[in-house]
Amino acid sequence: MINFDFDPRDVNLDTLILAQAELKTLAEGYQANGIPAPERVTDKLAVIGSEITARVKADRQKRLKMLKAREAALTPADEQRKSIQSEIADLEK
Repeated sequence: MINFDFDPRDVNLDTLILAQAELKTLAEGYQANGIPAPERVTDKLAVIGSEITARVKADRQKRLKMLKAREAALTPADEQRKSIQSEIADLEK
């Protein structure tokens, strides 16, 4: 069993997902025995879930930014020039 006394920001995503799975199993075990899961378990599940969501969102944003940069690099020079000229004209108004 994993030690759940850690800061979720200090571990890798694999460890977070493993901890989340174990905590869910633990919470389900309590419930199966008619015992409410302790607050420490439900609180840690919420914190870990938020950290996983934040990391996935950050990874997606990073990937999106990289893909947009690659897409822009593939834009023909004439299109880039027209876009820049249009932006210059807008800024000079």
